[in-house]
Amino acid sequence: MAEKAIKKDIQTTKKKLILIDLDGTTLDKDFRTFNKLNHKVLTHLHKLGHKVCIATGRNYLSALRYYEELKLDTLMATYNGAYINNPSKEKSGEKSETLKTNHISNKVIKDVMKEKVIKDNLIDALVDSNDREIICTEDKDIYWHEVWFNKNKFIHTKDILKSLGKKDALQLILEFENKEKKLNEIIATLRRKYHASIYFDVVNKLKKDPKNPESPTLVPDLERIVIRIRSKLADKYEAVKEIAGKKGYHIPMENIIAFGDSENDIDMIRNVGWGVVVANAETYLKTLAKDITEKKNYEGGVGDYLIKYFNLSLNVGTEKKKK
Repeated sequence: MAEKAIKKDIQTTKKKLILIDLDGTTLDKDFRTFNKLNHKVLTHLHKLGHKVCIATGRNYLSALRYYEELKLDTLMATYNGAYINNPSKEKSGEKSETLKTNHISNKVIKDVMKEKVIKDNLIDALVDSNDREIICTEDKDIYWHEVWFNKNKFIHTKDILKSLGKKDALQLILEFENKEKKLNEIIATLRRKYHASIYFDVVNKLKKDPKNPESPTLVPDLERIVIRIRSKLADKYEAVKEIAGKKGYHIPMENIIAFGDSENDIDMIRNVGWGVVVANAETYLKTLAKDITEKKNYEGGVGDYLIKYFNLSLNVGTEKKKK
């Protein structure tokens, strides 16, 4: 499969913008660590001068760890593209470089939280305010704290709206029991009343594998549903266009490669110059991609593909930087 890519784009010496999703694409089954091959190849390509950028639905604090592990100095898109910044400049004490912020207005957050069908059925809620402060309503994690927050502190409160104050938000996460009738009512309410200002998706919450509680692997909790709400303008492909056009990048669409696995990657995969999905990707997404990796995310599918795409040696890291 990757051989097709080489024939399609023989000028692999040109500097590329490589966009990577995290969960289900470059991380292992534990949702905590990079697959070793993926990590090795991505850091190597970054050293060769290609622009490696993370584009993820995760929040900023959660994604920051992986940015630092790859030793990147590029822009990063988090909250599904709602927030784009350069963490390396922020960490070094330079003037913070925030390229884009697409927030949910304070009014919309409050209106959603006050909807009767949501108030009556809500188990847990989490909001990331515009200053990236995380506010959660319950002690038990709506997401695994050590996974999605990377043990960063968050505010625990019984009144999420009081703690949010007048701030806008980057995302709102709501947890409910997986009861079809009530969920249909909740989803219909969100679509009918807020479609002009928000985008949301519905996924199973994750939990430890009951068959193997000592394993770091997380599995879907079929009894719990999580609704992830972000700005209508938050989109990975829109983030890619912002990044590609940034001063110091100016990378044409035909020189952009993107990797993903799920619904929130669709526009990015479909519209960049070379959109690739991993072997474990959702079936529908495979019909839209230019290519599919031979291996799954936890088998190093992205790293394996890039080795073939750039014609790297298997002993990645020995090539000299091309001028």
